[in-house]
Amino acid sequence: RFYFWIRLSEMSEGPIRPFGTSRAERDRFDQDRDLYTIIVCVEHLERAYVRNAVSADKYTEECTKLIAQFKTAQINSEYKTAKDIRALMEKYEIDSKLAAHRLLEIGVPSTVEFGGAKTSAHAKDVAETVHSFITLMDTVRLDMVAVDQVFPELDELLECLNRIPSLPPDFTGRVKAREWYVPCFGLRARVCFPCSASAYTRDDRLATLNKMQAHEELSA
Repeated sequence: RFYFWIRLSEMSEGPIRPFGTSRAERDRFDQDRDLYTIIVCVEHLERAYVRNAVSADKYTEECTKLIAQFKTAQINSEYKTAKDIRALMEKYEIDSKLAAHRLLEIGVPSTVEFGGAKTSAHAKDVAETVHSFITLMDTVRLDMVAVDQVFPELDELLECLNRIPSLPPDFTGRVKAREWYVPCFGLRARVCFPCSASAYTRDDRLATLNKMQAHEELSA
C-alpha cells in the first residue's frame, strides 16, 4: 500500500498531459474544448430564454458575448466554416440545434432577430455593432478585399457605431473604420481595398473586438 501511494504521489506531480500527443495535437484539443464549451453554453442560454428563465436584457448581453467569443475561438482554430463546426458537433455528439441556429445561421441574439427586449435598445445596438464588426473581420480574413465586397460591410459598421453615442471619439474600431472608409470613394468596384486595410492584423482585430465587448459590459 505504501509503495502504491508513493507511485501515485510521483504521478500527481506537475500537469498531467495526454500520453503520446504532440504540442500541435494538444493545441487542437484545447481549440475543440473552447468551441465545445461555447456551443453548449449558447444551447443552455437559448433554452433558458425560451423558458423565460432569463430576462431579455441579460439574455442579449450574454448571447452577444458568447457569439463574439465563438467567432474569436473560430479564428484560432481549424474550423473556419459552418460545415466545419457541424462536423465538430457530430464528432463530439453535441446535440445543440438552438446553438447551431444562433451561431451558424443567424449570428445575433434572438432579441435582435425578432425583438422582445423591454429596455435593450442600447444592448441591441451594441449586439448589431459586434455582429457587423465580426462580419467585416471575416470578409477581410477570407481575402475578399475588392471594394464592392468590403464597402457594404464597412458602411454598415460605421452606421452601427454611430448609433452608440457612449463610445468615445477615439474608440479603436471607429477610428480604423473611418480610415478605411474615406479611400473607398472614387475607387472602382473591383479595385482591391487599400493595403492598410487588408494588412490590419488579426491581433488588431481581436483587440478591437475585445474593447467592444468591454464597453458593452460597462454599459449594461
